[in-house]
Amino acid sequence: MISKPKILFILLMSSTLISACGGYSKSCSDGVCTIVENGVTRYEGDAEKIAKIKANEEKAAAKRQELFKEIAEAPRKPEDEVIRIALVPMAHPDMKEYQDKYLAMIQDEFKKDKAFKVITKKALDKDLKKRKMNMALNIAFSNPGSLMSGSGVKSGSPKKEEAQTPQALAEDVQVFGGAADALVFIDIGVEKKTGMLKGATALATFTLPHFKTNVTSTYKFAEDSKSFMGESTSSVSAVGLTDKKKVAGFNLDKIKRSLKKDVPAIKSMAKFIKAKANTLRGTMPSLAALKKIHAKQNPDGNAEHKKGKTKALMKGLKGLFKKK
Repeated sequence: MISKPKILFILLMSSTLISACGGYSKSCSDGVCTIVENGVTRYEGDAEKIAKIKANEEKAAAKRQELFKEIAEAPRKPEDEVIRIALVPMAHPDMKEYQDKYLAMIQDEFKKDKAFKVITKKALDKDLKKRKMNMALNIAFSNPGSLMSGSGVKSGSPKKEEAQTPQALAEDVQVFGGAADALVFIDIGVEKKTGMLKGATALATFTLPHFKTNVTSTYKFAEDSKSFMGESTSSVSAVGLTDKKKVAGFNLDKIKRSLKKDVPAIKSMAKFIKAKANTLRGTMPSLAALKKIHAKQNPDGNAEHKKGKTKALMKGLKGLFKKK
């Protein structure tokens, strides 16, 4: 029978593999190579060992479902408990330079509202990385051989994998107890808007910021987006009739955006995020319940590690969670 520490380690590794949605990677250990290509995992090598790996994966999947079930049945978040919101931006290349400024504007809308706690994607990633590493270390201390049974030795030159899918990120937060009850995915793009210029017989086209927002509970993922349009512009073109009834036009590119004009859109988006997050409160377990569930999943989470062993284990885990 597979031990609980071993199942937890498989759970940890299977979550990492499942979250990859593209690219190529290959890792080999103990006679078996694990290949992840375009989100599909396959194995090469010793048939008997591969059969054991697949059996362990089935147990790990069952363990994940058990965790999700416990979270779903746990006491709900009380009305006076803060809702933790993580902002996950996905900016169009043309809007990348404005991404941090827009996120700061959104955060400003939450600063005086004690009902919510907002964190950045960077902070969420850091939190998850720490939790994954702690779990791996705790499992390794209770079962040192588990590090050698996985596929942690990299070989070849793997290609960079695509970004994690929204649903995979939500599941990762559930599995590892990440610091977010709701995820807010914000696609920051551009959209052309055409209209008549006031006081002139001319048709103008502006390039305006377009914010597509999806607010989902970490514990019940759903695609439910809403769009907001800003008023700053980076380019404008116009065509119309002159006083002599001739067609004329102009085109202005690389105009510096005045982000102050986007404040109304940001305020509307923040208001929508707050309202949506509140409607999702019923899907969220209380912080006390979550702490209890994850303590049960990782009972050695608060164990004190010996310095000598920690150094050896860190060497074995080196690069395990680094981006390829």
